[in-house]
Amino acid sequence: MPTLAQRARLAYAQGWALSGGPMTDRVRAGCVAAMGLAETHTGDDESLIEVTLHLGQLEGNWATVFADREKVHEEHGPAITNAYRALMAAALDIPAEVARFRRELETSPRQPGEDPAELYRTLAGVASVRIAHAAAAPAEPAYQLAVQTIGDGIAAAETAGRAAAQLIAGRTAEATRSDSDHNAVAAVALGQMVNGTATDIEDDLVDLAGSGATADEMQAAIEDDTSGERDRSSVAYGDLALGQSFGQGMVATMVVLGLRKVNFVTAGTRVCSTCEDYEAQNPWALLEVPVPAIHPHCACVLEPA
Repeated sequence: MPTLAQRARLAYAQGWALSGGPMTDRVRAGCVAAMGLAETHTGDDESLIEVTLHLGQLEGNWATVFADREKVHEEHGPAITNAYRALMAAALDIPAEVARFRRELETSPRQPGEDPAELYRTLAGVASVRIAHAAAAPAEPAYQLAVQTIGDGIAAAETAGRAAAQLIAGRTAEATRSDSDHNAVAAVALGQMVNGTATDIEDDLVDLAGSGATADEMQAAIEDDTSGERDRSSVAYGDLALGQSFGQGMVATMVVLGLRKVNFVTAGTRVCSTCEDYEAQNPWALLEVPVPAIHPHCACVLEPA
């Protein structure tokens, strides 16, 4: 006859199998932990087996949740970045902006003893605002396409978050349709991307003006900031928009399910101090919990408390 530890291991594995989740190192470790718990257990054997079965299923569900969320980011993140870079390429006349910036550098009056860096910062800030304004033009087709692309990603992430909440709670919510205006949320996210790019452009122009860079060097730097590999803004804020929409989807469904308390669960290999602090304050009232993603590339989630 199998020992209690062996039965616990089987129950955990069966629970994981019922979830449909992939076999991971964490699942294997869970099996070992279940056996260790069984070896020291002195209560009702059947109760332990039932709980272990549930834990295995929950662990498998978490693997599914993270896989589904990652799929959303992999499918929509690059599309958002590409649409944003296409918008910047279509909206900006970079040679003209660089020429204007250099002309203002030459013609702006300077006071005796004035730090040139202050003038560089002022003029670079003006130039970056002009560039940002040119990109934020709702009437332009490239702008509309970028908003729609971001909106599609937001809708997919929210749907995945709703499904994740049901999976983790082990219950099905009847009313899970979203009433959100995804394109309105997308327009806000796009504004964050543009502002982030404007800051990068401003910093680069200050540095380039201070080093005596040529017009071609300035132009190349701005092109890289807006549509090249140094475009960090669309990647970061695109990821943040998707992560926050996933979290909002979880919360919306948890409300429908009638949950009142949740835990903020940190995840990922590098957890920031803010997220660690949120986790330390568990449990949270559902309507008061900080909704992840808290920052770009945040992998934290919520679970019923």
